[in-house]
Order: sequence, then structure tokens, then C-alpha cells
Amino acid sequence: MNINFKNPQFNKLYQDYITRQKSLSIIAKDKINSSLKRLNKILDAYQYKCKALYDNISARVNKKEYAIKGEYLVRGYYCPSPIKDIIVGNSPRGKILNRITSVSKPTYEYGFDAGDNLILVKYIYLDGFDKSNYEILLHQDNCVIGIFFTLDGKGNTEIRAINESTYDNQNRIISFVNGYLDENDFFEIEQEIYSYDESGLKTTELCRCIESAYTYELYTFYHNSDGDLNEYFVEPRMFPDQKYKVNIKRKV
Repeated sequence: MNINFKNPQFNKLYQDYITRQKSLSIIAKDKINSSLKRLNKILDAYQYKCKALYDNISARVNKKEYAIKGEYLVRGYYCPSPIKDIIVGNSPRGKILNRITSVSKPTYEYGFDAGDNLILVKYIYLDGFDKSNYEILLHQDNCVIGIFFTLDGKGNTEIRAINESTYDNQNRIISFVNGYLDENDFFEIEQEIYSYDESGLKTTELCRCIESAYTYELYTFYHNSDGDLNEYFVEPRMFPDQKYKVNIKRKV
């Protein structure tokens, strides 16, 4: 879509913005294609093991928690991304319920093992008449693999999404990639890559691919005197001074 502004300066800024978008999409394509190879390896390794893994992991659940809201984030309250609910409007993480009452309508059930590791998530709000929706979490060295699948009453499973979170030696997340499947083909992939400085989170590279369309955005964050995220810039941007406030109190 071509947009023409009456102000010629705006036209120039807009054309530069579009040119920058196209250039950055090449970076996104390279990063997404690299991650796609990894996601396909995970799919090949676990495609026919979901039911056995679910049985094993559910038997290891030592504690459960329930949450409300968070439907627009992977894993809701425990979404690995530290910034998704900040940069996407109307996508709260939700909150953990202290107790379940007759009027509670939890959206998630979280299962933890004896070491307090999150190992199983039930996506209650997605459940249908004969299908339940689960995510099993596999903790391997410096990464956590999430396998989201449906399970019907006959024990049949279908993987619908795979994600992987990678952490550094300070247990800070350095990348999170999530891919959605249709008949064993990834049709949508999103990856976030994080960098840090002495204040905390400095940048997030956000790469997306839907079908064959690639986009890339670079978020640069700034902190206030208390160490909380305060504001951020996004590249590409049409106006050089365009910035956004962080309205959620969060230290990252």
C-alpha cells in the first residue's frame, strides 16, 4: 500500500521507513531460517512421543498453580518473553490465583516438579468437548523446550506449536523462538533475541515470519533510577524521536 502525505518531508520519512523495513526483512529471514532448522529437529525428535512424555511428566507433578487471563501470551503468566506484554497492547500476563473458588475461571493450570521447575501447562481456556491442550516443558542444560499439543479422549496427540527458550550462565533469557504448525509444517515463527548491559535488558530483536513474509524490529530499552524498564525506541521508525513509555513496573 502506497501512502502519500501532503507534507513532502513526511513523504521522505515514510519512503525511508519502507526502504529500511525491506532491508531489515533480510536479517529476519536469515535468523528465522536458522531457527527453523532447530525447530524441525525438535519436531522430528518428539513427534511421536507426546503421549509418553505427557504420562511421564504428569506423574512427576508435585505442585499445581492456577492463573486467570494471559490468553494472548505463550504460557500466560509464565510466558518466557520478558517484554511481550509491554510491546503488545491488551495482552496482560494474567495473575496467579491464591485459591480456587466456585466463581474462579482459571485459564491455565501449571504443574511443577519437586525441584520447583515448571514442567506441564494445561491451556484450560482452549479445551474443547473431546480435546485438551497441554504444553510439556523439557529442561535441557541452558534451554527449555516447550511442546504444545492436543490430546483427545482416545489418547491421540497432535503437536500444534514448539518453542525454545535459551539462557546464559546468569540465567538470563537470551532467545525465545516459537513456531506454530499445520500438518507438521511451520507456517508462523516468531523469535526474540535479547542483549544486556550493566542496567539490565538493553535490546530485543524481534523477527517474524508468516508464510513467506518476514519482518524485523529492534527494540532498545532504557531504565529509570530504580532499575525498572522506563521507555523504549523501535527500529525501523518513521520519526527519529518516536519513543514509547513502559507502563508496567518490571526489572529485567
